[in-house]
Amino acid sequence: MFLTGILGRRKVHAMATVQIDGLGPDYESVNGILAITRRLSDKVLAAFNHAYATGEVDVASKLRAVLQVTEAKRPKGDKRGGYDATAHADLWVGSVEERNSYKAFCEKTGAKASDLRSAQEKMKNAYRTWSEI
Repeated sequence: MFLTGILGRRKVHAMATVQIDGLGPDYESVNGILAITRRLSDKVLAAFNHAYATGEVDVASKLRAVLQVTEAKRPKGDKRGGYDATAHADLWVGSVEERNSYKAFCEKTGAKASDLRSAQEKMKNAYRTWSEI
């Protein structure tokens, strides 16, 4: 859903995940409250994760910089406590790197079974660490 507003003299269009109370099934009348349901940093983090996992490292680097900006603007003492989206992004990088390492071992001719198991365990642990935040 696009949100449109006026900021000074510029017209602003912003994409947001929203929840609208009071929206009729025909989408003709909105007489409720517009509520943004996800933080900007959550959306940037999701984009970063996707970019990095698909090998778009340059895009991921730029998204990480944006993530740092959004985290710096987050009020101290908010309900997220000590959560740090940039640290979560770094854990994702570790998870993807371990996945790539495991994949390389799987494609390697003559790889030892013990090396494969070790790489698989490292990949599982990195993913588990990322997912438990």
